[in-house]
Amino acid sequence: FTVNNFSGHLDGNEHTIYGLKKPLIANNHGTIENLRIMASFDDDSQNVQGIISQYNDGKILECSVSGTVTGRMGGDGSMGFPSFGGITGPNCLLCGIISGCSSKLKLSLSMAPMKALVGGIAGSNNGTIEKCVSNGSLSVSKKNGDLYPLYVGGIAGQTEKFGSMGGIIKECL
Repeated sequence: FTVNNFSGHLDGNEHTIYGLKKPLIANNHGTIENLRIMASFDDDSQNVQGIISQYNDGKILECSVSGTVTGRMGGDGSMGFPSFGGITGPNCLLCGIISGCSSKLKLSLSMAPMKALVGGIAGSNNGTIEKCVSNGSLSVSKKNGDLYPLYVGGIAGQTEKFGSMGGIIKECL
């Protein structure tokens, strides 16, 4: 990872990072904006992945990701279920905001035989995703598919509210 825990402000000024092979940030608690990433992931990973961040409980604004992602996601479910999103794995409750972002990835993943979540923007969403576009291709396979649910979505693999909080997707394509 380039940064393990990020809590600052990163303005990419429309610059592009080419050939990124791992998530840029593990845990985003800050604001990332105006950044373009051309990814080239070919990796086996454990529980969560995203091009910009593995986990987001900050803000990711006006960013775009493109390129290819291939690999296998494993894990044992002890730290959460496998979750992959073009921008972030989980978009976390209340604080996680993704706005004005786009994902144009060619995604081909094999998931572990357990509940799994894959989305063009976020693997799972308990925060807010708005004004985002996902227009790449998603190809996801999983062994023992009948035994465990596989949630795949253009924007988020799964969206969930907690009471009346979070779980918002609006004005997305």
